[in-house]
Amino acid sequence: MATSFPPGGGFSNIFALPSYQAKTVASYYKHHDPGYNSSRYNNTQQVRGYSDVSLNAQSYITGLDGGFMAFTGTSASSPTFGAMITLINGARIAAGKGPVGFLNPVLYEHREEIFNDVVKGHTSGCGTNGFTAVEGWDPASGLGTPDFVRLKKVLMSLP
Repeated sequence: MATSFPPGGGFSNIFALPSYQAKTVASYYKHHDPGYNSSRYNNTQQVRGYSDVSLNAQSYITGLDGGFMAFTGTSASSPTFGAMITLINGARIAAGKGPVGFLNPVLYEHREEIFNDVVKGHTSGCGTNGFTAVEGWDPASGLGTPDFVRLKKVLMSLP
């Protein structure tokens, strides 16, 4: 069984840079440009960076077809983040509020209030070390790992 694996992340070849991410991506390039040319990734600085969020995702034990199996990676982390949002939506509904809807602008606006910054590690691929995790947003770890209590506090404060 693997004990670690490189995360995915980078810059889109399809989607333009969304307004909620513009300052973050500009800051990343200003302070941490990885230095690869356009033969390695879309380095125009005008496209969406990903990922947005990271979660620890090693060996999640999951019930499947009457047994248990360990999942690692996005297959583990995506449902976990979805469960966090479901719990928060339940609390919002109980408080007479609606569900949170599209989260990305809020996540970027409240990054420091919600996330634990990941500053160690890197992606790999295309014959390179890929992107390195650095202070703030980066393509290796996104905004970082969400703290559920802090995420809930921010999302409960919204109308």
